Amino acid sequence: MNRSAKVEPLAGKQVVSLAQQFPGPFATMLLADLGADVVIVEAPERGDPARTEPAFWEALNRGKRALAVDLKSARGREALLRVIEGTDVLLEGFRPGVVQRLGVDYDVVRARRPSITYVSISGFGQDGRDSHRPNHDILFLALSGMLEPFVRHGVPQLAQDLSLEVADLFAGVFAVIASLVGLSSMPPGGYFDVSMSDSLTYMLSGRLGPALNGVPPRYVNPDAAYRLFETSDDRWLALGVAGYEDHFWRRLCESVGLPELAGCTSEDRAERSVDLQRQLASVIRGRSLDAWIRILGAADVPHAPVLTSTEAVDSHQLGDRGMIALGSAGLRYVESPFRRKVPRTEELSPAPLLGQDTRKLLQAAGLSAADIEDLIASGAASEP
Repeated sequence: MNRSAKVEPLAGKQVVSLAQQFPGPFATMLLADLGADVVIVEAPERGDPARTEPAFWEALNRGKRALAVDLKSARGREALLRVIEGTDVLLEGFRPGVVQRLGVDYDVVRARRPSITYVSISGFGQDGRDSHRPNHDILFLALSGMLEPFVRHGVPQLAQDLSLEVADLFAGVFAVIASLVGLSSMPPGGYFDVSMSDSLTYMLSGRLGPALNGVPPRYVNPDAAYRLFETSDDRWLALGVAGYEDHFWRRLCESVGLPELAGCTSEDRAERSVDLQRQLASVIRGRSLDAWIRILGAADVPHAPVLTSTEAVDSHQLGDRGMIALGSAGLRYVESPFRRKVPRTEELSPAPLLGQDTRKLLQAAGLSAADIEDLIASGAASEP
């Protein structure tokens, strides 16, 4: 397997995460892949709710350490604050106001660690009328305008079936950017309010910008050959011939047996889009997916098979790029995209057990062995 060394500019930096389920774990996976020592903080006994989905949990939390302390107890909270005294970044993902009630808000944490970069991830941000609303990814998609094309064209179920937590992922990326900004500031530190709603809105600038200025966005792509087509074996082929790519259009028409259409310009194709789609669909339905992959590959036409998740992880692209890493427990993981072109030999460690590193982290924070035993015995902290 061709693997590359991780880029580790955050080596020596410690990140403590109170953010659970998806945006926070995704953000801290990125930070861990950049070399940070990531410590996930969970409640004793129950831990992160995502642990109930072991494969999902493992995918996002490999290579991290785990501290189990009860933040609702004064002793557990103080134990965490002792750990934070040696921390560079803290991420939290509670609803606004919860960290204040728990006594681990920015002002409290900054008093113990003045250089802390404190990142809050929430649904609607720390202020505003919706800040305390319960939320999930599909609600942000609905509110952002992103789902309008699906509803407009009568396929709302398709939007639900895509199953990609877009707002969660974008918020995770912006949380990483916020962390890097805080770490690189002079002096380092600061407070960052990252909202899933804001993050998705920002990523939709190309669509919302026109709407802000009275120009309706274009929802229907007129390009006849920039879409999916069904093949004879009930598989699907994606074509990626954009409207301005006349040279690819000519190659496509010649390779699929429609040479009479090769001379259509981009303007012609926009005007005749529906008819051209129909003709392409009819021809492509006549051969298998594998046959079209061979034909279009030989003609150098932009195309791809629509793969299942199982096929995608076994594809040559992931293998060629070394995007699958073998973990020390024999599990496979998606590799970090931040890599240098030199071999690496270390294996990713699996996601930690609940409280797996509690004792080591509290020892490193200066607590005595007797104090740690007492914390665990009282239930204010736990280990496996």
